[in-house]
Amino acid sequence: MLNKKNLLSLLICICYDSLLFLLGNKLLGSNNILKIISISSIFILLLFLLLNHILCINLKNKNALKICTLKNIGSLYIISIFIILSINVLFIGSIQKNIIEIIIIKLSMILIILLFQLTILISLFQQPKIEIHNSSSKTLNSIIAEAIKISDLIIDKPIKINIFLSDNIGIEYNKNFYILHLGLYAIRLLNHEELLSMILHEMGHIKNNDPVLKYKMNSIISKLQALKTLWPTKYFFKYISNAIIINTKIYFDESSLEKEKKADNFVYQSGFSKDFINAIAKINIFRIYKSKLPRNYSYDIYKSTPTNIQELYYNIFINEYSINKDSWLELLEKEISSNNDTHPTFKERLINFNENFDINYQNIDKELLNEYITISYNFDTISVHEWEKDRDEYYSILNNLTSDPKELAEKHFLLQEYEISLKLYNDLLKKEPKNTLALYRIGILLLNNNDNLGLQYLRTAIDYNRELSQIINHIIIDYCKQNGLEY
Repeated sequence: MLNKKNLLSLLICICYDSLLFLLGNKLLGSNNILKIISISSIFILLLFLLLNHILCINLKNKNALKICTLKNIGSLYIISIFIILSINVLFIGSIQKNIIEIIIIKLSMILIILLFQLTILISLFQQPKIEIHNSSSKTLNSIIAEAIKISDLIIDKPIKINIFLSDNIGIEYNKNFYILHLGLYAIRLLNHEELLSMILHEMGHIKNNDPVLKYKMNSIISKLQALKTLWPTKYFFKYISNAIIINTKIYFDESSLEKEKKADNFVYQSGFSKDFINAIAKINIFRIYKSKLPRNYSYDIYKSTPTNIQELYYNIFINEYSINKDSWLELLEKEISSNNDTHPTFKERLINFNENFDINYQNIDKELLNEYITISYNFDTISVHEWEKDRDEYYSILNNLTSDPKELAEKHFLLQEYEISLKLYNDLLKKEPKNTLALYRIGILLLNNNDNLGLQYLRTAIDYNRELSQIINHIIIDYCKQNGLEY
């Protein structure tokens, strides 16, 4: 595979041979052998260029890259010169003095080219540099290096790791490097093989050039946005830019699902189907947990400042999973697809991979767990501040309960005392049938218990207050998708 540096080296070599052919008589004296050597060298270089084009139809073909390097071209180049010299000795009977001079000059040029090519080869075949943002993690480095090795990709840009408070894992391109976004909760939820399979999925996106295309799309959109604000072009480009931006975004959104399926197929071909399905199952269960109203753990949480807040929240999730395991596993396979989906549903992935899943949150590697704990401490400054804010708000509400039915119902909702809140809001609704807050809260509380009657309360709330339509419709769509209901 000839990149820009390889091609530049090749062109230098061809130009040099052409120069010898055209100016050889004037510079070094008249000699036909000089022309023969120059023509032969140009022919060999062009032959290798053609061979490279044939072998490198797939630009990620390492074997083609190993064959069609200027190192190999240079080797054949030197051999061809000595073959021509041998012919000259056999048929002419002697080696002329100026031919020796030509050979010395040509060999010097070849040496320069080979040294230049050596630096190119080192940059091509070395592993990409992996940098960690927010933390230094040997285990994460090794997992990513393992994923690159398994994927058999040539990645000539550094990979930076950005660890953030999320359960997502994604890849992004930013002109001079890739950014691998690793959610802190994903690191905690998955074992070594499961995390490796998720990173292989992102390597699949790199293979398909998805991050680069998205980067270019965003660059074009940002330039079009700029044109809309400049005085000379804003009137002319206003409508054209909007049309281009909207259609470009629609195209990428519509093609996103197909890109995800190709990245999934890359994991399948790598032999990590089972681990990938288990990883997706674990993360989706965690998202079901996040979609539910939190159980009232306030009395336990706010007794004293925890030493590791992220681990405290994780332990709450594990406790909730043990209580709701059966219903959550049922929801996992109920989810249905929609026209706006950018990823396949879990059920679709089960069918595509032809795999069963096994969720085991206790099967965690000790090294990965230790590094997770170390990394999570980096977020504790922010987390402690949020924890203290929530604690102060909790006690402020608790210490200022009133007898007013409206305020009391809302305060019990905020205190996560949902049964009391539901009763108070039902009482309030009997007195005020058009109270949109009561309708909204009752709907949310019923849906939290997987009671579809909540949908009716939410739709009634929209009838009385159209301003709530966007928020409530989003809740309804998510609930229906999760529960396999038409909407």
